[in-house]
Amino acid sequence: MMLLTKTRTARAMALAATVALLAAVGLLAGCTADPAASTEPTAAPAPTAAPAPTAMPAATAVSAPTSAPTVAPTAAPAPTAAPQPTPTSAAPATPKPTRTPRPTVAPVVATGDRSGLPLEEQVAGLTELVQTHMAGMNNEDRPRLNLDPPDVRYDRRRGGIVVNIEFNGDEYDSIVDRKNGLDLIMRDMYEVLFTSGYDLAEATMSAVMIGTAHRNVGGASQAPITVFKTRLKRAGADSVDWSDKENLDFGEIWDVVLLSPVWKRELQAAQGGG
Repeated sequence: MMLLTKTRTARAMALAATVALLAAVGLLAGCTADPAASTEPTAAPAPTAAPAPTAMPAATAVSAPTSAPTVAPTAAPAPTAAPQPTPTSAAPATPKPTRTPRPTVAPVVATGDRSGLPLEEQVAGLTELVQTHMAGMNNEDRPRLNLDPPDVRYDRRRGGIVVNIEFNGDEYDSIVDRKNGLDLIMRDMYEVLFTSGYDLAEATMSAVMIGTAHRNVGGASQAPITVFKTRLKRAGADSVDWSDKENLDFGEIWDVVLLSPVWKRELQAAQGGG
């Protein structure tokens, strides 16, 4: 019994020595550790908040693939004709005056005898007849009536009213054509006057055309001149069958005075008179 007790005591002492040795070794190891190291237990780092999820960008509309631009085929330009050279030697052609219709005679209306009206009314009526029938322009844009209003007045010596008309004729290439046009205008105007019923004793018509005017200063120039005039009296007018006027030669009915030497020569040559 006593031996067992000693044995246990010896084991206890050996265990105590072993524990003391281990403690000394641990102390020695602690002295050799890094002095900067803290013996305090290091607190565990605070957990870092997880980053907020980044919002996905809104979906971008996917544009349809752009097709290559279509170029319309360009039509080939039409070939341009080469300009033709203009001949410089030939003189430019002068356009001929346009023939204008001669005045149309209004139908004669049977209104009875107007010779008994007051002279003032007859003069006014004849003046209006001339202005109406000779209205408008000639073919060179000159007024048909060169004297407007016409000279209409009572002449006691001639025993009635006299009418004097001065008008612009149409310009044509030849003097013969101009004279023929003037004859028609005069014939129709005389018909209107002497079938009107007024107390008309005599009428004269003077034709104004472009011709050579001789001046005292400056020589000759082209200007409107009176080339010829006619006169028809009541007796001669009463002998005319106006319904057959297209077949009549009024050169034998009215009095004619040629005032232009150029016209006189041209008309005589055209009639074979030299």
